[in-house]
Amino acid sequence: MKLVFALPAMGGPVDIRWQKGTSSYVCIGGYRTQIHLYDRNGAPLEIVSLKSCCIGLEWSFDGTLLALLEERANFVTFWDTVTKKPKKHEFGIRDVALCMSYSRSTLTLAIGTAKGNLILIENEKVTPIVGKHSKKIVMVDWSTKDNLLATYREDNRIIISNNTGDTMTVMEIRSLLTDLMFDQRFVYTEDSFPPAWRFVTGISSKGKTFFVCDHRASQPHPLELSFKTEYGNVTCYTRCNENLALLGFSNGQLIGMALGAEDGSDPQHFVEQFQLKDHVNAVTAVAVAPQSGRVACCGDNCVKIHSLTDFTQVINVVEVEEAHNNLKSLAWSAEEQLLCVGLQDGSVRVYLARLPVVGCSNGEISVYLSGVKEISVLFSDSPIPVRVQVPTEVSGLAMNQSHVTSANGNMAVYFAITPSGLDTLYETEFPARILKTYLGEDYAAVLLDNGKVKLHMIMSDEPEVERESTSFPKKPSDFITCCDLQAGFLVFGVQSGEIHCFFVEEWAFAYTFEHSCGISQLYLSPTGLLVCFVDETDVVYVLNMVTDVLLPVEMSDAVKRAKVIDVLWESWEENPDVFCLVDGEKNMSTCVVYYTTIRVPEIFLLCTTQLPRGYYPLHVHDGEVTCISNANRIAKVRLDSHSNLIPDISGLTPEQLKKALEQSISLHRLRDAWEIACMIRQPFAFQRLANVGMNLLEIEFAIRCHRELKDSAFVQSLEELLKVEDCNLLSGLVLVLLNEPDRAEQMLLKSVQPLEALQLRRDLLQWEQALQLAKNLAPEEIPLISKEYAQDLETSGDYGNAMYHYERGVTKKPELREHDDACRSGIARTAMRLGEMKKGTALALELGHPSLLKECAAILDGLKLYSDAATLYEKAESWEKAVALYLKTKMWQKATDLLDKCSSAKLQLQYAKAMEANGQYKLAAGAYVQCKEFVSAIKLYLDKLKNPEAAVNLVSQAESPEAARLVANFFLGMNDYGTAIQFLIASKCTERAFELAKQHHQMEEFADAIGDEGTQEEYVGIAKYFDSQRDFLQSGKFWTLAEEYRKAVAQYLKVTGDDNQATAVEGAIAAVTRSKDDALVQTVVDFLIGDSDGEPKDAKHLFRLYICLKHYRQAARTATIIAREDQNSGNYRVAHDMLFRMITELKTNGIDPPGELFDELCLLHSYIIAKQHVKRADHTHASRLLQRAAANISKFPMHTVPILTSTVVEAHRGGRRLTAFNIAKGLMKPEYRSKIDAKYKDKIERMIRRPDKTEIEEPTSPCPYCDAEVEIMCLHCPECKSVLPFCIISGQHMEKGDWSECPSCCFPALYSKFTAFFGDGNGTALCPMCSEDIPLDGVVHVTDPTENLGEFRMSS
Repeated sequence: MKLVFALPAMGGPVDIRWQKGTSSYVCIGGYRTQIHLYDRNGAPLEIVSLKSCCIGLEWSFDGTLLALLEERANFVTFWDTVTKKPKKHEFGIRDVALCMSYSRSTLTLAIGTAKGNLILIENEKVTPIVGKHSKKIVMVDWSTKDNLLATYREDNRIIISNNTGDTMTVMEIRSLLTDLMFDQRFVYTEDSFPPAWRFVTGISSKGKTFFVCDHRASQPHPLELSFKTEYGNVTCYTRCNENLALLGFSNGQLIGMALGAEDGSDPQHFVEQFQLKDHVNAVTAVAVAPQSGRVACCGDNCVKIHSLTDFTQVINVVEVEEAHNNLKSLAWSAEEQLLCVGLQDGSVRVYLARLPVVGCSNGEISVYLSGVKEISVLFSDSPIPVRVQVPTEVSGLAMNQSHVTSANGNMAVYFAITPSGLDTLYETEFPARILKTYLGEDYAAVLLDNGKVKLHMIMSDEPEVERESTSFPKKPSDFITCCDLQAGFLVFGVQSGEIHCFFVEEWAFAYTFEHSCGISQLYLSPTGLLVCFVDETDVVYVLNMVTDVLLPVEMSDAVKRAKVIDVLWESWEENPDVFCLVDGEKNMSTCVVYYTTIRVPEIFLLCTTQLPRGYYPLHVHDGEVTCISNANRIAKVRLDSHSNLIPDISGLTPEQLKKALEQSISLHRLRDAWEIACMIRQPFAFQRLANVGMNLLEIEFAIRCHRELKDSAFVQSLEELLKVEDCNLLSGLVLVLLNEPDRAEQMLLKSVQPLEALQLRRDLLQWEQALQLAKNLAPEEIPLISKEYAQDLETSGDYGNAMYHYERGVTKKPELREHDDACRSGIARTAMRLGEMKKGTALALELGHPSLLKECAAILDGLKLYSDAATLYEKAESWEKAVALYLKTKMWQKATDLLDKCSSAKLQLQYAKAMEANGQYKLAAGAYVQCKEFVSAIKLYLDKLKNPEAAVNLVSQAESPEAARLVANFFLGMNDYGTAIQFLIASKCTERAFELAKQHHQMEEFADAIGDEGTQEEYVGIAKYFDSQRDFLQSGKFWTLAEEYRKAVAQYLKVTGDDNQATAVEGAIAAVTRSKDDALVQTVVDFLIGDSDGEPKDAKHLFRLYICLKHYRQAARTATIIAREDQNSGNYRVAHDMLFRMITELKTNGIDPPGELFDELCLLHSYIIAKQHVKRADHTHASRLLQRAAANISKFPMHTVPILTSTVVEAHRGGRRLTAFNIAKGLMKPEYRSKIDAKYKDKIERMIRRPDKTEIEEPTSPCPYCDAEVEIMCLHCPECKSVLPFCIISGQHMEKGDWSECPSCCFPALYSKFTAFFGDGNGTALCPMCSEDIPLDGVVHVTDPTENLGEFRMSS
């Protein structure tokens, strides 16, 4: 221990009393007339002079008053720590004070007098209680619990009184006492008193015995306990914490006496817990420091410091110089930092027992007191603190990110934080003692003990006078008890219960809150939005200054007993709603504020973390508490609420992951919770998170979780809530999803759309609640709800109440006519249900709605009122149900009238059977047909109505063998074998039909009837029959169907006659195509070319054979021959179509047609389209096309002269005179001249005699392959030697930039010519190549014909 200061001798023993609460002052008194007051540094403050010697010193429990009692005085002197002046208070009775004691919880001072009176003084009010004792009151003491008063008089009687002086217990003892102690003078809450505190203890005047008495016993029996003689006499004693009294003896022993007995009357329960020889000579004084766990014991020339947990352990030994065995008294300061030692001569030594635990931290930097005038700065990146000497002692520290301030008394020193430690900036003196300092970013707030707060700038480079500093409160009557400075907000609480928020940036008050009682502590969150405060009743609240919502903090009983002494907000920005309550036992209770939830805002206490003994928390960041220990060392402690939340969760076990998940959820750390859930990968984890997300209105997070759960329906429902902004509305809708309708209604009613609550009840079919809500929110909805309610009641069978609500729902408003009709319809239905048939029917007919009529008819049907039900069904045009009921009631005529309107087969059948039973066969047959009971109808037509034609017509519809069999039997009976055979086959009686056909020579009818659906055996039978009849054509046909192709071909080739032979050849071709027999094919080929009989057949048959056999090259050669024959015969169109068909067939089968086919087709096509150009009077182009034919005139032997004549005429008309002259010369040959048409002969002869050799220039266009200029009618490019594709409209060669194709045959045409070809018609035209009808919009301009040109080049 370090000696702080020493006071000189005062001439005798002294009484040392530290100020309670803060220990700012120490009072040194004794039996003398002057009382000395010193500060903690030993500086003299005041000397109070008395008229007579002082016999008593007492500080009030709060340390504001010092009571001084003089010898033989009838007054008491109070010295006020505020005014620093003494003041006398007289008793008001003629008596002399002997002793006094201050209450430990109130400002009540008890004084015992020489006449046995008791005087109580509280707030200058004097209450004398006369006659309390009959003799002198020599000792008084107050209890900690219940505020009871013990008084002791000379006649050995102790009286226990309440705080008003009323006697409760009287105890008699045998010995005189020199000391009286009610209980240990430590502070305990009501529920934490150990059982020993019910004892009153004392020491006998001779120091031989220890007095103990249980004052709560019904009949108190004081006990006097004696000790071993070797101990000597009791020289001092004190009551220790728990159940222990410490006694010092004259021989140097220190004894611990247990006081925890259940039975206070049994001496055996009061035993020595320990005994140790502490000093050589007497133990003169014992003092306990319970907070720091130490006991000071003085004797000889030293003071020994023991541990409360192990008395044998000596923590420290202080050798007092010049003591000479004269140590007499000990006194701990209130905070147990200073120990006063009084000597016999009145001198005093004050030792520093331990440094005050003073420190602060911002997470990265910690600053703490490490010496009387030394501060240590510990940076997070260095284990070694930087020590800084300061000019004054330090009682408090505060810091921000760049500054530190230390305070002591009314002085504050400001420092700048540097990498090397602290640089002193300046010192500031304040008008009162500093209680606490707070540093913001630019400003500092200083709380003073005069109820003021000073706000000033820390550093001002460009000072603004009005914003340099200011003081609070602005009202002189307000007394500030606490404050805090965070995020640019200064918040302070006043004694009257108000909380004020001052916004520094605006330099104006931003918020005021009025509480019901005074504010004792206040702590602002780092965001500046939430305030946690403790009122004077020790209740903790959290105030949201944005929403003005005040929430109480529900604390555990242990926290309530220990009382909250500090609050630390979580500094991690992702957890701004987490804070920790620090109680007197240094327990930290982690709390979370739930403001944005689907329920009301509330605060949850998660768990309590027990800090190690002697640790004091300074700062919390991400669940890590920065603490300072009693030894002034910085340490880190992890909160239990964050125990499983570590940066690397990959190494956690599944059980630890579950705990980490729950901790993350409880702390609102949803991002961490998501990562943990992804590690767990179990549905329960995502379901838990989804519920939490909805509870916290984190809709996007909840959607994310439900997507992991594959719950698409819930995701869709939540996505509809993303645009909802009102919190109450969103809460209500989420509660609806969670199936909590009552709470959902509460939130919806608070929202901006309260009608959603009404809609909720309607959706839940809770009609009574809906009606009640509609009454208050939307009266206009009552009729609509009544209708829905009535419909629900009607469905459940409560027709009476349903009718009542239907009637209530009728509005008689034109705009709600449809609604009113629905209500009246309900009235009609329920009236019928309740037996009011007339009312219900009349109302239904009045409304006339088909659906209503059907419903009412169904009700009547259920009540077996079939006739009335049928009438309503008929009115509703529900014909089938009406007919059914008419049939049921045998009202045949009405049923007949309505039957045509029915489509029900079942009903038609029912009607048909009824009519057949009544002999009305025609009606019955028609009904049978309608319901497709054709067999029954056929029976009636054949047996009853004698109408076989109708029966025959029904057989095809019936598709029934039975129906066909009935008709067949009928015609057999009439010897109509052909018809009978047809119906026998239809009835699947083919064998009978075959025999009948064979017997009656009706095989052709049998063959026609069986068609292509016969079996091979049947076809063989038919073929053999025709063989026997020498009908080779039919025989070949059926041998083919029987797949006997050789027999079929043999029979076909036997057929003679031109017509039959052509048909037979086609049959033979079909047979060999199906057979795929090469020998059989050769047989047919030999027959066709005449090798077998010497008579060649028509080449078309051979062409047809090659086509069927897919021998396309042989078919092409054959086609060329046929086309040439047709061309020679003048059948140009037939030849053209043959060539076109052949080319198309070859292209379809992927074979390139020979070039000669294209040349022949081009020549014929040019001649054919020339006629179209002549009709259009395009003589020039017609002449060019005819010139192409004239150049190959040998291929047109039948029309040589007409073609040449037309060419001459058209060329002359088109201005091509030289071309006309040259061709005309050819016509003048003798073999042609005589055949020239007389109409043109003279004109042509004149051309020869007087020739006109003028000629228009032949136009050119680019070659589509090489772009060389080529005459438009030239189909061979002289440059690239390519064969050029021709236009099917103009006969010209094609151009790349003017390309199109016929949509049907895909032959090319110039786009400009093709579109002009349609003319002014109806938008369609026949393609001159394929003769198909082509729409104009089907012609497409091909911008890049490269692929088309490639295909043509391959073909040509």
